[in-house]
Amino acid sequence: MGPKHVRLTAWDQVRELVDAGDVAKIVETVTALDDAGRREVARELPGYVAVAREKAWQPLADYEAERDRVRQARQTEAQRLRDAGEISEHHFTQLWSMTWHDDDWETRPRTDGWIEPMRIAGAGTIGGAAAVVTWINRRDFDRWEIDRWDPVGDLEPLLEVIAARPAGWQADLAVRLALRIRPRRRRNPGDQNLAPALALLRRTGVTPPAHDPLVVGWVSREARLSELRADPLLDHLLPRLFEADGVGRALRDERPDPAGATSWLGALRNLAAEGRVPRKLLLDGCRRRFLLGGEGPELRFFARLHELLEPAPAEIEPHAIDYLRLLPTAPGPVAELSLKHLRRLTGLDPADVVEALEGLLFRAEGGLVRAGLSWLEESVRQTPDRADELAPALAMAFGHEARAVQERAVRLAVRHAGRFTPLGAEVLRGGMGTLAPDLHNRLAAVVGGEPVEEPEPEPEPEPEEVFVLRPLPAPPQPVPAIAPPGTARQLARMYLREGWRAAERCLAAFVRLAAQDRESLRAELAPFVELHGEELASDEWRKHGAWMIAFAVELVDPGRAHESRRTASINHARCERGLPPVAVEETDHLPRSNRVSPLHRFVLRRHAEILAALRAGTLPPLLLATPSLSNGRLDPAELVARLETLEAADAVPLPADFQQALLRLPRRIDPAVAVRAAALRSEAGSPMPDSPGTYSSTSFLADHD
Repeated sequence: MGPKHVRLTAWDQVRELVDAGDVAKIVETVTALDDAGRREVARELPGYVAVAREKAWQPLADYEAERDRVRQARQTEAQRLRDAGEISEHHFTQLWSMTWHDDDWETRPRTDGWIEPMRIAGAGTIGGAAAVVTWINRRDFDRWEIDRWDPVGDLEPLLEVIAARPAGWQADLAVRLALRIRPRRRRNPGDQNLAPALALLRRTGVTPPAHDPLVVGWVSREARLSELRADPLLDHLLPRLFEADGVGRALRDERPDPAGATSWLGALRNLAAEGRVPRKLLLDGCRRRFLLGGEGPELRFFARLHELLEPAPAEIEPHAIDYLRLLPTAPGPVAELSLKHLRRLTGLDPADVVEALEGLLFRAEGGLVRAGLSWLEESVRQTPDRADELAPALAMAFGHEARAVQERAVRLAVRHAGRFTPLGAEVLRGGMGTLAPDLHNRLAAVVGGEPVEEPEPEPEPEPEEVFVLRPLPAPPQPVPAIAPPGTARQLARMYLREGWRAAERCLAAFVRLAAQDRESLRAELAPFVELHGEELASDEWRKHGAWMIAFAVELVDPGRAHESRRTASINHARCERGLPPVAVEETDHLPRSNRVSPLHRFVLRRHAEILAALRAGTLPPLLLATPSLSNGRLDPAELVARLETLEAADAVPLPADFQQALLRLPRRIDPAVAVRAAALRSEAGSPMPDSPGTYSSTSFLADHD
């Protein structure tokens, strides 16, 4: 008998195509399913999301593990070459840095190849339109590799499986997708609901819902005139363009394009010139948007569109009241265009003009106010018998904060003083109180009123005092530094305190107590391990506190390796897939030389050698570099005493600690202290004439004597 051929179910076929990431094949398969096959696939899809994701991430985890293995091998080789003296420190730093920048993004395994097949399979099989919208917007389908994803290119397969569904179902889906579009603060056409929603609305012909983010998304794309002319959404969405919140922000940087190739301003002007869009619709929309109010940037596009249409006086005159209402409160560009078009009209009611001027002359913008004064003067000349009606607006300009506006208002009043009746002159006198004395007197000479005395010129300023150098106060004398904590409990109270003085005291106390009372120290520091142990999940420890936590961990749990977050993430992914973890390679955790200053790195090296000595069981009973004075200096006699203590305990000082102790000595050394140092017999205390450039305490003290 021949081999049995097992027939794959609908779900088996779809699952294999999802794993393979074959979008074209899955479209073909899903559209060919019958009702039973669709129900089967729709039932199995949700449970397969986690499985598909895990399968997609497996190659990346293996890739990262192999890359870490190669990096560690390169770093080990670079370290060997530097220790052997075959490369310089600079060359070593370059090699070390290159190991962290060797990632080739083009060769990294993709982790999102399963997403689009899953989305398409759900869109073609899930029953309800609301459920499909929820499926498409699952957070599991968020893409991180945006640079590899072209939403426009990926749209057609999704639309193809949707096109196989009933027409009413497609219309329902289009409306639901449109309502799912979220508002954006910036122009962002990447909303995953926007492209399919617009495409389905065009294909189905359903009326778009009244949803502001839909309109903003529609105008956030380039306005290609040929496409916009035939766009079935134009008649529905264009009237909403003037009402939807966010359109002004989305189009505030638009510039008119003469050809109308990609500019909404140019496209709308051309469409209006062709008759495809009524001019009245655009002009009424701009006026309506102006009256709704808003900040200047939000109205910039509508102001440019209004002026680009070049409305004739006949198109402005029926709406003159609307333009007059804009003068007092509209943003500057809107008020300017309103004033420009109003001044071209001849049939305005003088009462309306007076009311508009009163609001306009109260504005802070000097240019607008001066333009308003020109309009006022023109009105006085045209209708001199109604000059008194304009007097309140002119008097209001006297109180403007700009001196140039006040001067122009006074000149206007003086020039036309003969046109004002006593009643009008009284109104002008009422506004003179805010004028400067010279302007007040000039106006009072023609309209009446008491002159005011002009202030006397200010006296010449007195000569400045000659600066005399004075001796600076003597700097404060250093005092003995505060002693390190004497007990483990006292040390625990200040264990993670910041500041260099506290750090030095903590280091000195830890080393001394680790030698004298390790059990008490371990008991007091155990809580720090539980609370702060996670802070060590980094390849580099740049702060004093991280090293102090490492001391506590080593004291409480000797030999514990510190796994970095990156290694922990890889091992977690490998563990979930049943793979062995990557080995943790312990490093010195010192930051690279280009990450911190040299002095700070030197201080951290002291911490690193303390941790290494603690692990090796060679920690000395005390540190040498702990300052003995408040200014950070170390008393030479104190250094000699500490060296004597180490000699008596047959202990070796830590190298970086010894170097910093020598650097903290003062310039002048007491000869008696130098004699005491010469009596030391340890390697640190004895002269080292055969090692050029290296100082022991004896040679250092002798050189400073």
